[in-house]
Amino acid sequence: MPSGRLPGVSGATDGFRVVPGARRYGLQARGADNRGAEAGAEAPFETGFLLFHRLRSPDQRRKVKVRMTVSWKKVAGWAGIAYVAIFLALFVGTEQPLSLSESAADFRQWFVDNETSVAVVTFGLSLAFALVVVFASGLRSLLGPADEDNEGVWSRVSFVGAVVMVAMGGVALSFWAVLGLEDTLAAASDETVKTLAHFDTVIFSAIVPWGMALFVLGASVVILQSGVMSKWLGWLGLFVAFVAVIGTLWPFSGDAEGFFGIIGLIGFPPGFLIWSLWAAISMIRMDGAAGR
Repeated sequence: MPSGRLPGVSGATDGFRVVPGARRYGLQARGADNRGAEAGAEAPFETGFLLFHRLRSPDQRRKVKVRMTVSWKKVAGWAGIAYVAIFLALFVGTEQPLSLSESAADFRQWFVDNETSVAVVTFGLSLAFALVVVFASGLRSLLGPADEDNEGVWSRVSFVGAVVMVAMGGVALSFWAVLGLEDTLAAASDETVKTLAHFDTVIFSAIVPWGMALFVLGASVVILQSGVMSKWLGWLGLFVAFVAVIGTLWPFSGDAEGFFGIIGLIGFPPGFLIWSLWAAISMIRMDGAAGR
């Protein structure tokens, strides 16, 4: 195993040993004492990830402090902020779909008139769902170690919930995208167009929130038990998960503006977006505090 000086770092790494396989993760290294800092040892290395051990005696080794060149916790936090921004932009900037009570002819005409909005929503939500996976992965890496008392069950429930949410959202978007095709509108009857639109509405409003609820619930339980993030975030997550699940009943009541519709709208997407934004900012701030 090589030891001694490293290329390009003068006098800073005597007594350090390179750990095999450590070049994979994009880190910078700094000595366990101040010798490295005094000699200007803290510098990026060409291959990305170098991890060292300071050998103080044959029986004792001290790990050096490491600082990630690319912090995935911060990347995940920014991914969370990005998908919140996309959801909000689509909600504000695109035409809202019709309610379930509208006629079949009205549904066809709506898709004919809003072909561009359909394409924008399809692309935008696809990107947002991809960012949800990035955010959920980073959150899982943060919550996993804090969930050791539960053998990591709740942190895994959270991540699986995010995957279910994204998968079902993709199914709903598939129906939406099909309705945005001119050939579909030309060939399908009014009743077929309305049926496909109903598929999209039911999946997005009655199934996607269940995945979201698992995502938020699992993370919130870990937060409340461990205190790894603000417990107010955990309590908010429990509330959001509860009202979102209750709101999944509105498509079967047929009234988006009734009790179940209003309750559901509180939980998903607004409540989920507020929770996500808070969690994402917390992750970025935690990473910044750890780096100081």
